[in-house]
Amino acid sequence: MFHALADASRRSMVDRLCQGPAAVTELAVPLSMGLPAVLKHLSVLEAAGIVLSEKSGRVRTYRMTTDALKLAEGWLAERKAWLGQPRIKPDRHRNGEPMDITEA
Repeated sequence: MFHALADASRRSMVDRLCQGPAAVTELAVPLSMGLPAVLKHLSVLEAAGIVLSEKSGRVRTYRMTTDALKLAEGWLAERKAWLGQPRIKPDRHRNGEPMDITEA
């Protein structure tokens, strides 16, 4: 999921799709790329489970999935919870004993 959201063009598409479904041509308007490139970006988002597409005649419409960002939210919540946890100093084992650097 984070790979799919790493690209600014894909994030722009997600921002637009959060407002409601849109056709590929509508999603392409603010981007400086052709329809084949837009479709490639949308396929990355779809493979990541962020968007869904449906075709009606010649028009392909994309929309956000209902739980599109839940995986990312869960991952971020876990990391946020860890922020308040005590840290183990890098020069010590988990049991608090000094680490013998000859072990490595």
